[in-house]
Amino acid sequence: MKLLGIENFKCFRVRQDIPLGQLTVLAGSNSVGKSTVIQALLLSRICLEKIQPQSLIVNGVMTTNNSVKIPLNKKFSLSLGSTLDVLNREADEELITFEFADNPQGFFATGIVLHASTEQAIYSLDFKYFIGRIDGVEDYAINKDEFYYLNAERIGPRLVYNMEDTDYLHVGWSGELTIQVLGRNAIQLVPESRCFTSQTPMTLLDQSRLWLEFIAPGTRLDDAQIYSKIKSAEVKFGESQPTNVGFGLSYVLPIIVQGLVAEKGAMFIVENPEAHLHPSGQSNIGRFLARIAASGVQVVIETHSEHVINGIRLSALENYISYDQVQINFFDRDEKNLMRVNSIQLNKKADLSEWPKGFFDQQERDLAAIFRIKRQR
Repeated sequence: MKLLGIENFKCFRVRQDIPLGQLTVLAGSNSVGKSTVIQALLLSRICLEKIQPQSLIVNGVMTTNNSVKIPLNKKFSLSLGSTLDVLNREADEELITFEFADNPQGFFATGIVLHASTEQAIYSLDFKYFIGRIDGVEDYAINKDEFYYLNAERIGPRLVYNMEDTDYLHVGWSGELTIQVLGRNAIQLVPESRCFTSQTPMTLLDQSRLWLEFIAPGTRLDDAQIYSKIKSAEVKFGESQPTNVGFGLSYVLPIIVQGLVAEKGAMFIVENPEAHLHPSGQSNIGRFLARIAASGVQVVIETHSEHVINGIRLSALENYISYDQVQINFFDRDEKNLMRVNSIQLNKKADLSEWPKGFFDQQERDLAAIFRIKRQR
């Protein structure tokens, strides 16, 4: 999927086109639309999951019962409130539209139209109809059987982790099933393209150890223990319990494990992969996610870290990912206070095609202010 169109959803009133790459970075200050893009992807995924089993394709066009409800809360840990919260306040009609294209030019193959009631607070959207040909999304990453998402509020350190059965291998929307996946699949082979080096053991446990050590040096990941009778799991980092090593490891381990086991062709969305990591770790998690994207998983990242972006640029220079597979979207507001998306690409030297005002320039601005104040004194 190369393009996502959003209309009348939260901050986007007029249709906004969001370019997507094999690796997409969503950057910008707070409350400018980054999370809205992810929520649009998640709601689209829910819609596709709910409708396809009960739908009929006639001449390439899907028809369905428009009484299908698309929940705004709970699924994927979403907490969007009601229809009054998600419909743009200046919308001319009670319709929210998400469109998809497999080209960057804006020729949308299909779209989803949802009804958002304004008569009262309703906690779900009503599916109305599809635009275009629904078979246009059959091969899109968002429509694969496997779909992966890790929200910003991942589970913190625990002495014991619960387990549950899942339809496919994933670590949970908050990373709560990471130790279960690691323990049950410790000897599963990881694709060579995702291995730390080609000379290292290719099992999931070994590769998780190597990547964790790379991102958080000095860390030792021991075996994950599974207790099937009581449906629980535990893990230790060296001789230490998770509660004694800080949040950084608990927050980054789900990203590593999910990236290593993700199915090729699927979509993997990660919010704030840099959370609780040292700057060097932030750079290295960017390098890891670039490797996962280059191996065939469509990765979408929301980040506030220039170190993550620099790690991706390093991966492009090291030829682990092609420069033209990376798409950076910087969100800000224009002169009329409307949301705006600045599309930024990498060139062959991993330079950015542009550097908009406000795009990770705070360090330079702070240093300039420090020098100015010092001179005045």
